Amino acid sequence: MSLPPGRALELPGRGQTFIREVQGPPGAPTIFLLHGWTATADLNWFTVFDTLGEHFRIIAPDHRGHGKGINSKSPFRLEDCADDVAAIADVLGVTNRECADSCCARLLQALQYRAKSDCRSWGSQG
Repeated sequence: MSLPPGRALELPGRGQTFIREVQGPPGAPTIFLLHGWTATADLNWFTVFDTLGEHFRIIAPDHRGHGKGINSKSPFRLEDCADDVAAIADVLGVTNRECADSCCARLLQALQYRAKSDCRSWGSQG
């Protein structure tokens, strides 16, 4: 089992973050895989990239202050992480997205509120 390609992504006005991305089949819906509060995208999602990638486009970011996510020198809130995910979607041109979160349902709620409810939630597995 290998990890999908990852890359740095500049978010205007926010900083540079890191995402793993699986293109999925042509025209597939996009799923953002949001990792738990003390983990990284790789740690939380390495077992499902291949399977989900057969049906969906996958974007799995490292949240700010985690892994290779935005290096925040000051305290940040879940709402900042939600805004980062919305910014990733904007930079990549993703308009119709779904989100799955490994343990932090509050992050999904913040994203839905702050992104004007354009991210359907799959809920939390933890």
